[in-house]
Amino acid sequence: MIGRAARLGLVTTFVLGTFAGTGCAALEGDDEVGSLEQEKRVKPNGNEQYTTGTALVSVPVGAPQLAQTALVFSMAGRTDVRGTLGAAVELPIGTWNLNVAGSNAQTSFGKLEIKGGKTTNLVLPVLAPVQRDATPAPASLPTSKFTWGPTFEPIAKNALQRIPTIRLQGPGSVYAQPIGTNVGVVLVPDATYEIFRARNGGEDILQTLLAKDPKVYTLPAVADAWTAGVFDVPQTEITLDLDASDFPSYGVALTWTCAASMDGPKNYRSPGDYRQDWPLNMGVASTQQKLVGTAGTPGCRYEVTLASGIVQLDVSKPKVAQAVHFLDVEHVHLAHENGTVRDVPGKFRLLRVPGPGQTPVPLNASYTYDTNRAVAVVPGTYVVEVQYADNTGNYKKYTEQVTVP
Repeated sequence: MIGRAARLGLVTTFVLGTFAGTGCAALEGDDEVGSLEQEKRVKPNGNEQYTTGTALVSVPVGAPQLAQTALVFSMAGRTDVRGTLGAAVELPIGTWNLNVAGSNAQTSFGKLEIKGGKTTNLVLPVLAPVQRDATPAPASLPTSKFTWGPTFEPIAKNALQRIPTIRLQGPGSVYAQPIGTNVGVVLVPDATYEIFRARNGGEDILQTLLAKDPKVYTLPAVADAWTAGVFDVPQTEITLDLDASDFPSYGVALTWTCAASMDGPKNYRSPGDYRQDWPLNMGVASTQQKLVGTAGTPGCRYEVTLASGIVQLDVSKPKVAQAVHFLDVEHVHLAHENGTVRDVPGKFRLLRVPGPGQTPVPLNASYTYDTNRAVAVVPGTYVVEVQYADNTGNYKKYTEQVTVP
């Protein structure tokens, strides 16, 4: 006890006494000593919360090699945090915008809720590389030739110069540029994409893709432009019913103008700015005749040029017919006062009569046509004005109204 007292720096008083009936001495102050042996300590208790969590953005197992992809986590008032696919990123708790940066600007891929001490997982859907089917088309693919109009040929004849470009477009697509054939791209969850194939003068939508599930999407191989596939060029049968005529005719021609068509929906090709006048009847047609031929219709405008004007044909139909009538105008028969008759050549022009009592409208300003010739017209009422010279050299005019049924 002396040693303990000395260590504690205390003064302890010992008082000897005798307990009745025992003869033993008692030590006074035991209770005081027991309490002094208890050391005095403060043990504060508190709590704390996590201020950060973890984000893990990845792609499905078995995903192909991907095009350049970087993750950017952003929140208002905080510095952007960059990350990579498949690697955990520690972030302060809160709602973060997930952006994906590729070879062009960042694109929003949605939001991530970061909770304290927990990992938020997100698996992004992936589009596998779009492969090309480069199997050459047969060399025997047919060329469509028409009686009237341009020639349409399969695009396989231009294969080496016509490799298509594949493009992906949709909400949040960071790869609007051509898709390579050896790398895949990440997609925005629940976004809809369109896959395009480029062609001369435009693009074709090959497929629509909904990235609903976090998986690897694989599209069918895209045929190169030289794989023509179905070659089906629409066509129209054109019939021209020509009246009989005793004279060579003026102004009968079938004209077509066609826009360029390269790798269209039916995989055909035709030249552009194509125009040709086809003289259907420039000789004597002593009997009625019917001219029938096929015409290529994609992007083409067909017209019949007559003396009475231009008639546009509706080649959107499988068959179209147009009646063509002729007005024969003979030489001028001059009767002399001595009783003789001679024929004098002249010039004539046409005027159309719009309706009863209405003023005729000239179809050509000058006397364009020679007599002893025929002009092609559509049904209607016309005024024929003939100009000729008599034996005195004076010009005279003969007028006659004719109705063509």
